[in-house]
Parts: sequence; structure tokens; C-alpha cells
Amino acid sequence: MFQLPHDDSIRHGIQDIPSINFTSTSLPLEAQTSGSKSHPSHPVSKESDNSRAAPQLILRPDENGRAQTGKRIFRPNPLLQKPEDARDRRRNLFIKKVQNSREEKIMEARGGEDEMMRLIFLSEQNRWETNQERAARTVSSWSFPSNEIQESHQVIDAQAHQLKVVLDSDMAMADAMADIEERELQEIVKHLDSEQEETHDSFTTQPHQAPEFCPSCGSDEIFQGYSESLCFNCGRNCDN
Repeated sequence: MFQLPHDDSIRHGIQDIPSINFTSTSLPLEAQTSGSKSHPSHPVSKESDNSRAAPQLILRPDENGRAQTGKRIFRPNPLLQKPEDARDRRRNLFIKKVQNSREEKIMEARGGEDEMMRLIFLSEQNRWETNQERAARTVSSWSFPSNEIQESHQVIDAQAHQLKVVLDSDMAMADAMADIEERELQEIVKHLDSEQEETHDSFTTQPHQAPEFCPSCGSDEIFQGYSESLCFNCGRNCDN
């Protein structure tokens, strides 16, 4: 252990040094800095910025005594909808689907692609006629030759006749196929009816008469079937 030398000069020098009191009698750091300007907290300090009092926002009332608030345009949520609107939307979709299916069936019954080609031909013809009429109105002195008119009518009539022949042949073929399918269906129904009658006759046939007593044991407990009779007592065939 370290000891001081026994020297009077050193001893007197130590005694001359005034004693130092490390106990602080000053005010706490928070009280000292309360009146001064606030500084950001030190990273090592325990006090956080969130523990300080937040600045208060005071809304001044207007003339009517109500607090002033920001004005914002109210926009309804497009995702929210009433049950009645959803029901009407589903109903309209169902009706549209039924109409489309009905139109498709009508188009198929009329010939499908042939009917569509005929409609396209008629629409093109009407558009050509309207264009010709519009051109004739702009040029009043111009006249269409009569022979060309007759030729164009003849061409149109020939095309219409060919289209009619094609449609008639398709309709005749469809009618023939329908007749063939109807005959096949009738034959299938007749065949099924005949098979059902045969099975019914086989089940309704009367079984053979079994003896009243067993010839071996004399018991009257006999099971009567369609092909044979068995004794419950001995299990022997009573028909033999």
C-alpha cells in the first residue's frame, strides 16, 4: 500500500491545501436551463423529444360561434352501391344475355352464315344506291344510261336468284336431316318399349307349384321360388 513520506514540509504543504467539497449545492440542471432558450436534447440524455409538450393548435370561432374547419368537396365512394342498383344491374345483364342467345338461335335457324352473307349483300346494295343518289344530286346534268340500268338490275336479279337457290337447298337438306333424326328417334323408342314389355312379362310369369310337404323330412316349411322349391328344415330340393 502506498504511504506518504514522513516529511514535515510535505505534511505542512498538504495541510495548506484547502479542502474541496464535491457536493454541489447548485440548483438542478433542469431548473437552471428552464429560463434559458431550449436546445435539442443530447443523444445520451434520458429525456426524449416526444416527452416535451407539443404546441397546441387553437381554432378561433367564426361569427356564428363555430370553429373554422377546412372545406373539402364530398365525393361519393364509387365502390359502394345500393342493393337495388346491384339487383338492377344483374337483371339487365341477364336480360341482355337472354336476348343475345335468342338472336343467335334465330340466326342459326335462318341459316347462320348464309343469312349473314345475305344481310351483308343487302346492306352493301343499299349503301351503293344511296351513294349513287347522292352523286346524282350533285351532278344534275348527268344521266345514267338506260341500258346500264337494265344490266345492273339483271345482275342483281341473277345474284338474288342464286342466293335464293342456295338457301332453298340448305333448307331442304335441313328438313331431310330432321326427318331422318325423327325416324331414328321413333325406332329407338319402339325398341325400348319392346324390351320393357319383355322384362315385364318375365317378371309376371307364375312360378311353378311346389309340394306342400318335404318328401324327406315331412316338414311343411318350404320356400317356393320361380325355378325350384327348398325345405327350410333339411335344405333339400323338394322338386326332385
